[in-house]
Amino acid sequence: MNIGFIGTGNMAGALVRALCKTVDGQQVWLSNRTVSKAQELAREVGATVSTNEAIARACQVIYLGVKPNMMKDLLEELAPVLRQRSQDFVLI
Repeated sequence: MNIGFIGTGNMAGALVRALCKTVDGQQVWLSNRTVSKAQELAREVGATVSTNEAIARACQVIYLGVKPNMMKDLLEELAPVLRQRSQDFVLI
């Protein structure tokens, strides 16, 4: 199962670190508007750096870790991709 995190700030980063203690980091996909922040966390836990769209297409669990004022734009970006999915997914 692939687990995606869109946004890798303090809260999402803490969740990723905790998750990677029990899940193989290669199952965890990360994206962030500042790519270097996602890359740094990915190196730390062995995760994969990806894009918002790729996470929305491929991950069974998608955690939206963005600030509330960014959520509307993010959901508008992801909505067409999520509508096309035929497999079930969980959006958190």
